[in-house]
Amino acid sequence: MMTQSTLDYDPINYARIRGTTQVGEVPPNYRCYKCHQAGHWIKDCRLGSNQENQPEIRKSTGIPRSFMVPVDGPSVPGAMMTPSGQFAVPSIDHQAYQEGKKPSIPAEMQEKPAIPEELVCSICHDLLTDTVMIPCCGSSFCDECIRTVLLESENHQCPDCKEFGVSPDTMIPNRYLRKSVDSFRNSTGYTRVLPSRSLPPTPLPGADMRGPP
Repeated sequence: MMTQSTLDYDPINYARIRGTTQVGEVPPNYRCYKCHQAGHWIKDCRLGSNQENQPEIRKSTGIPRSFMVPVDGPSVPGAMMTPSGQFAVPSIDHQAYQEGKKPSIPAEMQEKPAIPEELVCSICHDLLTDTVMIPCCGSSFCDECIRTVLLESENHQCPDCKEFGVSPDTMIPNRYLRKSVDSFRNSTGYTRVLPSRSLPPTPLPGADMRGPP
């Protein structure tokens, strides 16, 4: 296999013909050393005196043909010269190049995955964040959402069961839903496009909230 893959690059395929004899019809086994193409003498090469401005052309030695994708010319990033004298790039590089040419879609225009109903906050209508449970009726909300609603309510009224006098400090972290939200984020890559919280989240029981000494 190794012998077969390098056979086309054997020096025998590059017939050495000095300039004084480069006249008439070009032999089929002659290949220009400037552009690595057949069909013309090196003195008639299209690269001419601009060779220094041309990208360096590497050979695809050792790369199976099935791993190469033909391209139009040496201007394509990563282009190599194949044994047949054609230009090609490794399939992995070609895929990356094509993906790089695709216009990027702004985050706000990308279609977001559907959020399971049990993971939607009924206040902001988005994915729950720092999920807490209100003690009066057991409903769950984003920590920031329910704190803001209670503080802005004159009687600290629950938005779900409408009970009055509910203190923001009595919220209970909902461990189960927090794990479910984390699992949903990890599997879908979902992100909220919302401003960051202005209030600290309700700490989990047993958490040390003391600051540095």
